[in-house]
Amino acid sequence: MHVIVLAAGLGSRFGGVKQLAAVGPNGEAIMDMLLARAAACGFDDALVVIRPEIEADVATHFAEHRPALPIRYVLQSVPAGRDKPRASLLVGGTLCFGIGLGLAALMPTYTLFGMSLVFVGLAAQTFNTSANSTVQLWTEPAMRGRVMAIYMAIAMGCTPLGAPLVGWVADRFGARWSLAVGAAAGFAAACVGVGYLVRHRGLRLGLPRGRARVRAVPEVVEKQ
Repeated sequence: MHVIVLAAGLGSRFGGVKQLAAVGPNGEAIMDMLLARAAACGFDDALVVIRPEIEADVATHFAEHRPALPIRYVLQSVPAGRDKPRASLLVGGTLCFGIGLGLAALMPTYTLFGMSLVFVGLAAQTFNTSANSTVQLWTEPAMRGRVMAIYMAIAMGCTPLGAPLVGWVADRFGARWSLAVGAAAGFAAACVGVGYLVRHRGLRLGLPRGRARVRAVPEVVEKQ
């Protein structure tokens, strides 16, 4: 069996190569302890994912601290200046999520219902991935952990409130109406997102020559 160690983190908040920081009495790193535990559990070798910038440091560390398992390396490149997710992608994801659940609630057969759920899954995955990236990349590194904690508290804390409500709707009015509640939530989130884009990003909808066109007003963006 193989154990995979994901050790390509940037360590921007830690202030150094956290993968090799000494935490044990003899200078062992967390990675050393993990490999020792994996060997005790019966794993045969380790696949360590690292960044090219720390490859030499990792090799030196393992030369000094004999690893408990044979190691193979995989280099992960992190593109410089990664583009931040656009707010319009979040709005589009919530809108598509609402449309998908609305269609699912109206489907007359199980086959069509299952097909509509594929669209719902794609929209949900788009929104979740974009939201996670947005929260992390739009936040200052020093505050990222705290912001992520608030983000996860909101995401997880809303479940005990929303789940009983949707369950009551399904029990009282039927499953289709519970899907409709989810669709309404998606549309409401999209409206909030559009309001943010209009107020803070200068989003404007025009009808030049009879064609609808969405654009951002530079003057509004500069004031922000």
